[in-house]
Amino acid sequence: MSNHALQDLASRRKMSVDVYLDDLRASYMAGLSEIQERKVIGDMASLDLCPFEGQVLVLQRSGKVETGVTLKGWMALAQRRGISSVDTEYQVMEDGDVCCTGIVTVGDGTFRRTEFLSECRRPTPIWKQMPKRMLGHRAVIQAIRMACGGAAPVAEELADDGFRQAGTATVIESPTPVRDIVDALAKYEEKQKELGDAAEVVLDHFDGEQKEKQQQTEG
Repeated sequence: MSNHALQDLASRRKMSVDVYLDDLRASYMAGLSEIQERKVIGDMASLDLCPFEGQVLVLQRSGKVETGVTLKGWMALAQRRGISSVDTEYQVMEDGDVCCTGIVTVGDGTFRRTEFLSECRRPTPIWKQMPKRMLGHRAVIQAIRMACGGAAPVAEELADDGFRQAGTATVIESPTPVRDIVDALAKYEEKQKELGDAAEVVLDHFDGEQKEKQQQTEG
């Protein structure tokens, strides 16, 4: 199972590969079969991302195991590609839906990905508490995914599809902080805060439109 990428992951935590694997088996990979372990370790090594750093989650459903990349993981991948800016744009559509476009600049290329609130919003506490922020994160993740040319699964999308965390490690249900990764990400975070009031108005408008449509349907 050992290779250079896995050794790098272990060395970042100042561990030997054997101790690192033991820690994984006692937490994120607890209860997995040997075949499942090999898949997860292979995914981590090929991505060079670490669950202990909040970059990936080990998720399972009906015996199937996937290694999902978190927001922090995609930010780390983008940083390696030379990310220079991260931004978001919100807009109210003619049908009352709200969309957010994630904009990521890597080298000479700019990658844009638009996500819609009606398609992304989930009935979970974090989406109810911070829908604007979550929609922005979803758009940014997809833009970074395009910029990195990555086909790795997105942790949040796997969770939406019914995958649940494997093992026994505790994961806090909140957006992964992106501050301190690179200056561009700190600027993105600041703009998200500045957008607060304006974006909440947009989301209030969306909620109002949805309630009105529901009342018309029930009437």
